[in-house]
Amino acid sequence: MGTGHFFEGAVTFITAEVLKLTFVERLFHLNRTKLLSITAFAWGYRYWRHMMDVVESLEVWIASRRLANRTGQFFRSRWLRLKNYRRAPSINGGRAIRSHS
Repeated sequence: MGTGHFFEGAVTFITAEVLKLTFVERLFHLNRTKLLSITAFAWGYRYWRHMMDVVESLEVWIASRRLANRTGQFFRSRWLRLKNYRRAPSINGGRAIRSHS
């Protein structure tokens, strides 16, 4: 990014972040019981989980999750409609049908 390749740098950074979060989450789930046996880690995890429970119970959080889900459903339905439109067999042997009005 410092040499003027902003787009490539941004893509690399975003990809690295997604991979990092995926691997760290997977490792946490695999080693959760051992990690929670460490007193300081268990305390920090309980504190973080409590804060997340508070945030997730807020009305603004619930509304934003609802909006995100609806938006995802909207785009999925549009994508499926586009995919099905492309797959639909052509009518009239592929020739355009013109209406004369």
